[in-house]
Amino acid sequence: MDIRDAVKSGLTGVVLGAVIVTTIGFSALGWKTPGEVERLAADRAEAAVVKVLTPICVKQFRQQDNFAARLAELKDAPSWARYQVIEKAGWATIPGTDETHTAVARACAAQVGEMS
Repeated sequence: MDIRDAVKSGLTGVVLGAVIVTTIGFSALGWKTPGEVERLAADRAEAAVVKVLTPICVKQFRQQDNFAARLAELKDAPSWARYQVIEKAGWATIPGTDETHTAVARACAAQVGEMS
């Protein structure tokens, strides 16, 4: 065997080894790309915001003077549009801003809808 064959065999082994290690790393060992890590972090942050703000929204809903009428209005709305009732009333507005948080409105509508 001459040197060229040895180098060729060595490089082939290195390339195949890198492909195998990369494949195993991403499929079985849980390696993530930077983009996927960013997406996962954003999803977790969103879930944390919803978890914190939903009880505030529900409390605001319950403290309305016309709670029974609002609850009836919410329950009369189609299930896919109940969050819009919450958004219109401003209960899913992030404190300190004028921004309505749709995910909070959806979670709030789901919890309020379970009330009797």
